[in-house]
Amino acid sequence: MVLDKKMISHTGNTSIYVKIWFLYFSFVFIVASSIQFIVLPYVFPSLHAGEGLLVGGDWNTFHKVAVRLANAIHEQGWNVWQLKPELGLGGSGAVGVAAFFYVLVAPHPWALIPLNSVMHATSAFLLFLLAQRFVKNWRLASLCSLPFLVYPSAATWYASLHKDGYSILGMFFVLYGWIALTEKEAWDSGVLRVCRPLSAIMLGVILVWSVRHILVQFLFAMGLLVYCIVTLYILFSKSKQKNKISKKIICLFLMWLTIPYMSLFQGPYFYMPTGVSVKEDNVELIKKQNGTIDNSIDNSNVSVSSGVAVGDEKVIEREELLIRAGWTPTSWMPSSIDGKIFEFTITRRGFISIGGGAGTNIDHHIVFGSVSDVLRYLPRAEQIALFSPFPHLWFGEAKQRSNTMMRRISAIEMLGVYVSLFFLPLSIFYWYQDIRLWIILVFSNVFLLSHSLVVANIGTLYRYRYPYLMALVTIGVAAMMKFIFQRKIANEGVAFDGSG
Repeated sequence: MVLDKKMISHTGNTSIYVKIWFLYFSFVFIVASSIQFIVLPYVFPSLHAGEGLLVGGDWNTFHKVAVRLANAIHEQGWNVWQLKPELGLGGSGAVGVAAFFYVLVAPHPWALIPLNSVMHATSAFLLFLLAQRFVKNWRLASLCSLPFLVYPSAATWYASLHKDGYSILGMFFVLYGWIALTEKEAWDSGVLRVCRPLSAIMLGVILVWSVRHILVQFLFAMGLLVYCIVTLYILFSKSKQKNKISKKIICLFLMWLTIPYMSLFQGPYFYMPTGVSVKEDNVELIKKQNGTIDNSIDNSNVSVSSGVAVGDEKVIEREELLIRAGWTPTSWMPSSIDGKIFEFTITRRGFISIGGGAGTNIDHHIVFGSVSDVLRYLPRAEQIALFSPFPHLWFGEAKQRSNTMMRRISAIEMLGVYVSLFFLPLSIFYWYQDIRLWIILVFSNVFLLSHSLVVANIGTLYRYRYPYLMALVTIGVAAMMKFIFQRKIANEGVAFDGSG
């Protein structure tokens, strides 16, 4: 693990960082305002659903629910406000926050433009900071983060009302915190310096939980791995300062406290050995697919339990659910792991059931019946996660005109993705000794695969995978920069380090 001073010397002029963030914010703010006030109402009126929102999409539903909640607050007071009001398939913190701003500012989506701009600009800035770990020159590092910032598809959440801005920022906060914890200079600087990345991780978990709580489970599992690596490295590394072992122990203790902290936000999907938690619509789908309908099971969710009633909910035994789902447990695998993989099959079937005849559905005929089925599908899942939508979809016609436009946009974006992914293997050649690279690669691929295994619709997957794919794109662009500049300056006999 190479983490010498040269590699971690990424601090720079603070004023430059402020200017970069402000430029990012200004770009997002201008684009979002232009879309809501000019592009949709006047340039593409047929795509305008009103209130500066695009026709189709969940943002219209979120807006209506937020307006209703804001009206209820006006009539009954703030005691009726909810961070995550129910929307049928679960609450969303994005709606609760929107209602808050609708009350304080105005009940229109433009009231969210400053907040959305802050979130997207900060996410891009965190990618910039990660890129600077590998490309020291701030100008080149800013170029590495540009695809995330400027790709038009991102406007579907920062120029409207959606969950993605929250979950993306939360994920990048956690990733940045983990990367910072692997840097020895943070540990040599004392407790306060280590508390910065820990604060970023804790804030990131809250943001992710507020909109997609199931993802906290993956953060929990990956956090265990990252913290084990960091603990071993810190305990066995030599410090520049003597008699600092007590500070290291305190810092490690604080770091490990974030694990039980994460467990508080894991939500109802967290696995327990005696049962499994799945949503009602997924259970209904299982019963229909297996030809049995049990009318005694209705309402709410099937809960994790040993077979007793919980409140007004009816509970289904895990073993019975496995039989109904046609799931074959793997004998050599711990039941807890097998159960978590089983939940993937339940969630995937739920996505398939609500996908209907969407034109961007993919592999709808594939339903997993065992762990071996999932393992055999992994190469295909990776292909879909990295390279879809495939070229044959770029120029086809969708059922809605807005989706046809998004297909054209995806064609341009995917060309850039393909180029950056072509150079991604070079990053391993250049920085294989840097643990930070491996954390980014593993982080991105774990979440890419998890979403690709569950989501059987390319349009939905396109949004869900955005932060993880863009993290890989950022590293791929950094490797491309190094490759290009090394060739340009080879005749001068100067080694590229990205400085200056």
